[in-house]
Amino acid sequence: MNTIVKNLDEAANLLITFDPMNHSEARAEVVNVLKEVGEHKPEFLYSGVRGLFQIRVDTNPKDVTRRLDALCRTDPSKFWYTYHWIPVEKWCSSTIKEMSEIVKEFAKRIKLNERWRMRINKRFYEKYHTDELIEKLTEHVDRPNVDLENPQKTIRVEIIGGKAVLSLLKPKEHFSANDVKNEILTTAKTENYD
Repeated sequence: MNTIVKNLDEAANLLITFDPMNHSEARAEVVNVLKEVGEHKPEFLYSGVRGLFQIRVDTNPKDVTRRLDALCRTDPSKFWYTYHWIPVEKWCSSTIKEMSEIVKEFAKRIKLNERWRMRINKRFYEKYHTDELIEKLTEHVDRPNVDLENPQKTIRVEIIGGKAVLSLLKPKEHFSANDVKNEILTTAKTENYD
């Protein structure tokens, strides 16, 4: 049975991880920073997972995360309670078969000379260990340049129980607020020592 979501108008197109002890503050932060980048009506959908918002935005979620990355670099203090901002390209069941179908599609969009990696996060999923999943899914990517540190494209897989979200993302199309803050601090320290 093919459970790939056909009507994306009904599915979340942006996942956001946050501090579950500060749900209200994190939700307000999401609304505020999205407003600052021109997204005025985010729709919060049922997540069922502590620390994970599933949101529907009106504009391209990859564009939204690029603008949020820039905002965080300009004013990191706006991101206290949210951590990872992940655009959604495809929803499917969390079976190896269905995830593999999407990974095969994504592999065609990675140029032969491009560096790539796969990143997997699981919630409420015990069928396979993360390493096993990576092994099973990457066998469908016939691109030679794996780069875990500085990829040009990332196949992002977020498993939430029986469902999975997959996206093929360039570096600034998904971001970690904490990574951006650490990068800013590291750059500032390096500049102070020069």
